Amino acid sequence: MSAINIPKELQLADPKFLETAPVDLLIGADLFWNLLCQDRKEITLKNHNKLMLQNTHLGFIAGGSLNMNNNNSSSTCSLSLTSVTDILENQVQKFFELEQCSNPSEQKCFSNEEIMCEQHFIQNTCRQTNGNQTAIVL
Repeated sequence: MSAINIPKELQLADPKFLETAPVDLLIGADLFWNLLCQDRKEITLKNHNKLMLQNTHLGFIAGGSLNMNNNNSSSTCSLSLTSVTDILENQVQKFFELEQCSNPSEQKCFSNEEIMCEQHFIQNTCRQTNGNQTAIVL
């Protein structure tokens, strides 16, 4: 970081952004844009590259091209994915099962308990001419 002179009054979101380290926080694009503030600074480096510093609610973030002329450096790109296929597949299956039950042209999918409740309701209630329901009290 000695090759980059970042003004001391700027609080960086990650002061050690040039050091290789595990990712602290991964923010989705749906939230990222809400974190940005108006203030943006541009720093011209000794090798004529430009570093952009964008203010966020977490501090300034840095971006741009950096040719540090370090022969020992190597680039690594890592991607971690978590498979939720089984969970998603189960949810989609349940969704379609519910859709089939709600389709009036198809046979209703009621449990035995639901069938008994409906039969009890039909046997013990009636609708009056004014639209009110009347229940038989035992």
